[in-house]
Amino acid sequence: HGSALIGLDKKQGLRYLDLATKALLPEAIAFDQEFVAIAVDPTRNLAVVVVDKKDLLLIVDTNTRTLLKTLAVKGEFKDVAIHTGKGLAYIVNQGKPTGELVIVDLNTQTVTGTIAISKHGQAIVIDEALDLAIVAIEEKDKLEVIDLKTNLVTNSYPLAKHPRALALNPMTHTVVIAAKDADQIALLDLSTQTLTSNFAQLDKPQRVAVTTRYNQALAVSSEQGELVFLPLPNPVPTLTELVPNNTPQITSLAFLAIGDKFIDGASKVVINGQFVTTRWKDAQHLEADV
Repeated sequence: HGSALIGLDKKQGLRYLDLATKALLPEAIAFDQEFVAIAVDPTRNLAVVVVDKKDLLLIVDTNTRTLLKTLAVKGEFKDVAIHTGKGLAYIVNQGKPTGELVIVDLNTQTVTGTIAISKHGQAIVIDEALDLAIVAIEEKDKLEVIDLKTNLVTNSYPLAKHPRALALNPMTHTVVIAAKDADQIALLDLSTQTLTSNFAQLDKPQRVAVTTRYNQALAVSSEQGELVFLPLPNPVPTLTELVPNNTPQITSLAFLAIGDKFIDGASKVVINGQFVTTRWKDAQHLEADV
């Protein structure tokens, strides 16, 4: 819809930000609680919102920009991620003697089950292509990987002190981890199951996000009050087709390279050992001038 759903404070509620004009839209969803986390399912025009109140979850209709439903669910919730292919939301619950993920079916807006994890889960991301959920267990200083086909924890990785925020690049299957109290950014490659525990040093990283277009992590330093851009390891791109695949004898030509894992600014076309002007279209298409 060209807008982002953001949670402000109790007074301003949930608001929509126009991504073109960078202005707040007039629609607002008032709710007398602080907002903790938001996950959006663009295929169903729904968002699940975690608030700073026990035993409560919100479901928002992002098409009409209204509160669709409140769910009374026993727990103290910290984060949420959505598997759009399954139509399920997975919510980290700290409100039980043992940790768990609460599963909400977005088609029926009902709780359909739970997954056992370690206590003190703090953040979650989902890799839909690999059908995995990754949860940061803050007090245990580790990541847990859950196979969403079996709903079982299949692996864990030790981390530096207090991992508090996660982000995922789904194209490279790379998880970015912020360990605030260790001043560290770590990486987990889900394809190779390789952990880089000290990828970058950053004072008190509080939040992280990923841009797949530029293959960069964006980390907020609460100590410095700044946003830091961190280039991530570039994947090896694949080339499957050139369009056109043969050319007449003319002085210039624009052609399309079709493949996968193209990075804006990093992926270049080389003809006869020479770099040519390359324009990034998306992760599967590059346009080049010959």
